Amino acid sequence: MDARDVVIVLLAAGRALRLGRPKLAEVVGGRTLLERALEACRHHPTIVVVGPQSEELLRRLGPPAHVRSIVRQPAPERGLASSARLGACAAPRGAAVAIVLADRPFLTSETVDRVIERYREGGAEVVYPVVQGVPAHPVVFGPTLRERLERVSGGESLRALRDAPGALTARVECDDAGALFDVDTEDDLARARAWGGTAGIARGQRNGKHDPSRTET
Repeated sequence: MDARDVVIVLLAAGRALRLGRPKLAEVVGGRTLLERALEACRHHPTIVVVGPQSEELLRRLGPPAHVRSIVRQPAPERGLASSARLGACAAPRGAAVAIVLADRPFLTSETVDRVIERYREGGAEVVYPVVQGVPAHPVVFGPTLRERLERVSGGESLRALRDAPGALTARVECDDAGALFDVDTEDDLARARAWGGTAGIARGQRNGKHDPSRTET
């Protein structure tokens, strides 16, 4: 692959401990969280990292054409960095990887496209959106940091890799509040259902009790 090619790694293996049940099967605006995440990735080749429950859901839904492979996470309790490592290892050699979290029901394909396009323009090894001053997702890691991601240990975080000293970083200013909102709790799910669709979430609306820019559980 070309050095500026990007493959999305969609992280969908979380245990949903705070919600207490498989959250990616929950429906917001007529679609499951997993379907909404897949829709946000639709313009790019995508690797989906799944746990047992999300794998069953994905196969029931039928993976869309842009899903190039499904990677099983045998130990979801190891966290997002572990799942990101598995996805990065499965991506074609030489490509950058864009990490997308599957529990952000209002993340749009437009935001995903903007971040990936900025990476393709060159001059940066790490690219991510910033919304209202808050770092959001997706995060693109170029080939050098991707190699570090492939070696990440259980005690490391995606945030630490994103903020690696000396890395050439580009921040994409966005006005997409949906890139900040993740579903972790019953309250989050209720808010998401009240807003309904992407058009229902407005500037300033995001989770109130936990970090909306989290990169780890």
